[in-house]
Amino acid sequence: MIGYCELCNAYTDLQRHHYLFGKGIREKAEEDGLVGHICHRCHDDIHINSPAAQGLSRMIGQLKYELMKLIEGIEPNEARQMFVRRYYKNYL
Repeated sequence: MIGYCELCNAYTDLQRHHYLFGKGIREKAEEDGLVGHICHRCHDDIHINSPAAQGLSRMIGQLKYELMKLIEGIEPNEARQMFVRRYYKNYL
């Protein structure tokens, strides 16, 4: 896939990335649409090189989830509580 990396805006071959990942989490992220397309370098940074990049990825995933809930008309506090119930952690 050719396009722009959602993290660094590089115009390159992209890889599908689940913003939330780990045992049993990646599947939920897929169901919730918490996926994006990022370049190989950013993908390696997240999964191999940088705990800080992993944290940023999880924060983006939570923000995307909460924004989708706000668009559905759910109050901000409830959206956050729903995320924590589903993903067991608050990354913000």
